[in-house]
Amino acid sequence: MKQGFIYTVAGDGRPGASSDYLSQYVSGAASINSIAGPILNVTKNSNGDVIFSDQNNYLLMISNENCISQCTYGLPSVKKGSLYVLANSSSTVIGQHGVNYSFGISGVLARSSGLATDPVGNIIFAEPYLNQIALFSNQNCNSACPYNLKSMVKGSIYVIAGNEIQGQFLNGTSGSAARLSNPGSISVDKYGDIAFTTNQTYDSKSSVPVISLLSNINCEFSCPFGLKEMKQDDIYLIGEEGNENYSAVLSFQQANLSSSSNTVIYPSEVAFDNLGNLYFEVQYGSNKSDLLVESNINCNVNCPFGLQYMKVGSIYNVSSRPIYKDFTVDAVGNIIFVNSSTGNIQLLTRTTCSLRCAFGLKKTVAGATYTLVKIEETALSNDPSNACSKYHICLPKNVLVISSNSLILDDQFQGVVYQVNISGGFN
Repeated sequence: MKQGFIYTVAGDGRPGASSDYLSQYVSGAASINSIAGPILNVTKNSNGDVIFSDQNNYLLMISNENCISQCTYGLPSVKKGSLYVLANSSSTVIGQHGVNYSFGISGVLARSSGLATDPVGNIIFAEPYLNQIALFSNQNCNSACPYNLKSMVKGSIYVIAGNEIQGQFLNGTSGSAARLSNPGSISVDKYGDIAFTTNQTYDSKSSVPVISLLSNINCEFSCPFGLKEMKQDDIYLIGEEGNENYSAVLSFQQANLSSSSNTVIYPSEVAFDNLGNLYFEVQYGSNKSDLLVESNINCNVNCPFGLQYMKVGSIYNVSSRPIYKDFTVDAVGNIIFVNSSTGNIQLLTRTTCSLRCAFGLKKTVAGATYTLVKIEETALSNDPSNACSKYHICLPKNVLVISSNSLILDDQFQGVVYQVNISGGFN
């Protein structure tokens, strides 16, 4: 593999029909399998396996390792670079209170709007139409299991939050009792705490967008985001330091947004960095958004993205841009995003750098934006010898960092997953 080049890692540029879907997925290298695009969500685990869901109700994995027995997610064996089905329409979800259901009935993955992994590789995803959050297990556990589950079997799926009833909840409500409303984007921190977008639905005409935290830890003091305490499996509203009457509009205004004071704005994507700061996008109007951070640190000098100071539990405006289609945070806190106006993959730098900077850039300034991949035309080429600046991809939807100079992109229309090796960008 060479720097500055793009390689296909899954999909052949020929979206698969449902009739030949399983036969295409059973075996063989990921790059020769047809994927029924569009791809909905992409994430990775600590092994470097790439995990994604698609519109045909499949949860899939591109393996980053060779294994001959007792492999990740309960698979009997895996081969590096091959594509595997983790869940499909015949998979069973172990619901709350012993009530189970099938992917085929609920259309869970086809409707999912969030996908992430926790520190041990469990896959977390949102089910907005069922008002739940579920877990695909990567571990066997008989006691003291994550998210207060009684037990876990590798390769099984469990509901960890939401009781299927749309509504509202108070701080400290247990995950199993919480009435969620259309949970969406998901991110998981190093402790396994899950941040997600949802709504507080008070009646058929009143719904307030919020960001919530499903705790995987017990904490009695100095808890994340200034919360007074946290208990495993309980859900907390964050952004107003525990205010049960959380209002997204009032809370977000403290970040000095570029939107007008009477504009209703909605949080969409969320992502943790390595320090536990939570980044999220809020949209207003037809083509504008602000990228905000809820701070998990106190900072008075050389703060991330050129901010003058940061206080635990407070929200700050990092950048005002056209709406981000997707963004992610790398290992050192830089933000990589898909610009929805151009389709270009861009980098928002956390710190100023003058030597050996991110993705081969010669120098960077904190809070500045740099283009890593240019999307010049909506035409597809399967020739891996084309350089980044000349490679044609049809509108990437998701972006994922897999190393200090490599990204994973998906082509939402062609059903292809790419690896991009960056060398210097275009700035």
